Amino acid sequence: VKIMDSGVSSRSASTLRSFLTSLKERVQEQTPSDAPSSKHYFDSVNMYSNIQGDDAMEDLDDDTAYQQSDDASHIDLSDSPGHLSIDSQYPMRTRKSWYRRLGQFFIKQQDWFFLLVLGLCSAIIALAVEEIIRFAYQTRNRLVAVTDNDFAGFLLWTLFSLALAMLAGAVVHFVGPFSAGSGIPAMKSILSGVRLKHYLSYRTLISKAIGIICAYSAGLFVGKEGPYVHICAALAYQLSRLRIFERIKKNDALRFQTVAAGCAAGLAVTFGAPVGGVLFSIEVTSTYYLIASMSKAFFTAVCAALFVRLLSYDGFLAFFSQTHFPDNEPYKAYEIVPFVCIGIFFGLLSVLFIRFVEFWSRFKTRYRILSESRYMGLIFITFVTCCVVYPIIPLRGGSTKVLDDLFTMGPLSTAWNTPTIYLMLPLFALLQVGLTAFSLGLPIPAGLVTPIFIAGAAAGRLVGEIIKDTSGIETIHPASYAVVGAAALTSGVTRTLATSIVVFELTGQMSLLLPVLLVVLISITVASFFSPSIYDIQLQMKGLPYMPPFKPHGKRTARDLMKAEVTFVTINSNYHNLETVLRNSSVDPLPLVESKDTRYLMGVIPRKRLERLLLLHEKAYEKLRQDYDDALEEYERLQNAPAEEPSQPSEDLLGGIGEISNGSIKLEKPAPPVAPPSREEFWSQKLGLSRETPGFDPCPFSTFAETPLSKLHFMFAMLGLSHALVLERGKLVGVITKKDMMTASREDSLIDQ
Repeated sequence: VKIMDSGVSSRSASTLRSFLTSLKERVQEQTPSDAPSSKHYFDSVNMYSNIQGDDAMEDLDDDTAYQQSDDASHIDLSDSPGHLSIDSQYPMRTRKSWYRRLGQFFIKQQDWFFLLVLGLCSAIIALAVEEIIRFAYQTRNRLVAVTDNDFAGFLLWTLFSLALAMLAGAVVHFVGPFSAGSGIPAMKSILSGVRLKHYLSYRTLISKAIGIICAYSAGLFVGKEGPYVHICAALAYQLSRLRIFERIKKNDALRFQTVAAGCAAGLAVTFGAPVGGVLFSIEVTSTYYLIASMSKAFFTAVCAALFVRLLSYDGFLAFFSQTHFPDNEPYKAYEIVPFVCIGIFFGLLSVLFIRFVEFWSRFKTRYRILSESRYMGLIFITFVTCCVVYPIIPLRGGSTKVLDDLFTMGPLSTAWNTPTIYLMLPLFALLQVGLTAFSLGLPIPAGLVTPIFIAGAAAGRLVGEIIKDTSGIETIHPASYAVVGAAALTSGVTRTLATSIVVFELTGQMSLLLPVLLVVLISITVASFFSPSIYDIQLQMKGLPYMPPFKPHGKRTARDLMKAEVTFVTINSNYHNLETVLRNSSVDPLPLVESKDTRYLMGVIPRKRLERLLLLHEKAYEKLRQDYDDALEEYERLQNAPAEEPSQPSEDLLGGIGEISNGSIKLEKPAPPVAPPSREEFWSQKLGLSRETPGFDPCPFSTFAETPLSKLHFMFAMLGLSHALVLERGKLVGVITKKDMMTASREDSLIDQ
């Protein structure tokens, strides 16, 4: 039903009801007695409004509210005030319907709109960071070009780098202390179900972006993939808190999936490789991964990469220029042997790198001067980096320029041949790995994939040049060895198969598919035999909470780990028992059992519900005491009132509260008020908890006492549980918290190592 009335300005429920009432009277007057349809309609409208209330009258605008037949589609009431009419065309209703349908569509597809916005914002941030870094590089090169003196140029280069490095350290120190480091270990901890809100705050987001700009522009050997992952994950978390995305804000599972999608977007904008970025993010941030999150991650990564391509003035944000290997035969069959050797050797090199990072972290914590001097180590590493980078002219252009040189099909530039490539390439690879290890311990945002990738490319190029010169075979391409070496060293350090996919997307060619996959698998296998991944080491160094997986064939069960002392309430508990339970424990939610003797689990009740129940009982007792005090005060006032009054009202006016005697009123003395029960008696009342209690959950997550810890770990990691109730034949016998699982899994991991 739609109403068009120039005299009626409001379409509120009260106006509609008054109009329909007058319309009912007029139609009943003009309708014959043998046509009861209009009366039936208005009676149904009245019944509907009485049942549903004022808010339901707005639902009359719906298509399903009422539909008239074609011959009765127009009722004219021209003699009524304002010329009210009901028309079947309803132009106003159509506009409102489209708005409503659009709003309903946005609500239903809110998560996909959110991911689209997340991809756009990730691309904008990545492009802004890249442009600022490019401007900083150009500014530093202009400063050096001002003077012809090498020492003056080195001094300007060093001062510029030191200023940016100090700025990066200051931003982390004063703005966002949780923005230091890679960011991937923190995301791995968060995606395992641990709440680390400080790592996803606005302050961390801003300081991470500014810090990586300054650190990368300073020329330090740091990567951008870790900070980008952290930035996009924090961006996803902050966007989900906006009121426009209310559905995601209230759904913890959706917020969890959006943070995972943000990690994928961060790697997609880093490498310009959406497929490899998604797979890489899954491997480095998750022990187990929900398939439902993969579609959202791919959608976000593709949107981010697409917006980068559309918004970038050069059309692409590339890690390096695409290669041009021959598609017909980029390698010979006999080259599989050196490729296998590269996989084994680079796997061992990755283990040495990881162990050195671990040693350096422990060495710093052992000596107070190294652990507390935030800026001294930053100044020293920056100065050493400037001493390494400035003499080598190709290094001044940044990582992209270096990779373009190493992946070129022809011979290297003359800068690499001074004095010889057999000295420059190993020296550069060694310094790259060493300075990267030192930079990871600095209090600045720092990734590691980019510098490790470059070091692997330099070492692989060295192997290719040696094989080509010693064998004299001109068909050997040292650039292919550079690509294979980069993939082998990176996968050995990060333990990710997705490195091969990233390489294929970056190079734009599939001609090296078999060698790259082969060396990646070999490198991961060799490295996993000797040490965990670099991200697991960083998790331990930072002390972040995390649950490593248990051994699949372990004999420990939930009974070995559970706490037998469980806080619970029963259906016979009173308010005093509830007050004691809430004061002495912080369990949330609280289990509800049948009785203390049987301990049969009925379900759980949220702590907030029980606290509110206790608060309402407290207010009821205060109200009862207040009413008693007021009644007692009134009683005392009447007791002290004079016995006679001069007025002579009638007995009807007295109403039974007194009688007239000798022309005066004798008022009956009121009875004293009944004293309320004491607090102990009032608090001894039963709570009356049952399955009908608001917020009651009859199906909490529980497990059996004989459940293996490996299976329990899978449940905690996949479902993001904070605790699990342990049952034995339906009885509540214990509880296992996430903290208990983390402690046990770490002990199991250390024993295994």
